[in-house]
Amino acid sequence: GITSVPASFALWSETQTGIPTTIYVTCKAAKGYEGKNLNNSQDLPVWNKARSLQNLYPESPELDAVTTATPSRSSFLIHWEPANNNPSDTINLFLEVNVPYDYNNFYTRNMGSNGQPSLIYGISFVSSPDTLLITKNFRIIGRGHHLGQTDQIYPDLTGMTSSLEIIEGMLGKKIE
Repeated sequence: GITSVPASFALWSETQTGIPTTIYVTCKAAKGYEGKNLNNSQDLPVWNKARSLQNLYPESPELDAVTTATPSRSSFLIHWEPANNNPSDTINLFLEVNVPYDYNNFYTRNMGSNGQPSLIYGISFVSSPDTLLITKNFRIIGRGHHLGQTDQIYPDLTGMTSSLEIIEGMLGKKIE
């Protein structure tokens, strides 16, 4: 079940170019535990790959600009304005979330993992000059690798239990 360890999560965007932009990330996901820069790719493996692609581009912002503690409230707002957004671009938003050491009968301590793997949620927006407001519910699109060995999103949620309760609901709004 859920542990007392706070959830780690990252929110990022990708446009048709495939270049990811980190919008928001919890401090432990970005900097490791206790600031020791430990390899925590097991926690958020899909975002870690996106982050490595982002760092290939020198104009990308430093991660410190978006790192923060895990929010303590049950609901919160993140405001983000995409840079250089073409009016006809499709913007994909992804959120990867994980609670380390969230073991269950399927993802046990003996597997070499840190419990249930991350969950990835997503939505897509298409810009349109005729649309002023679009509201969409994020949906689960899959999970990360339980050992953090790949950046693939696996649609199979077999064995996922309490991790499915981390996020009750999430909306994305695009205002033009």
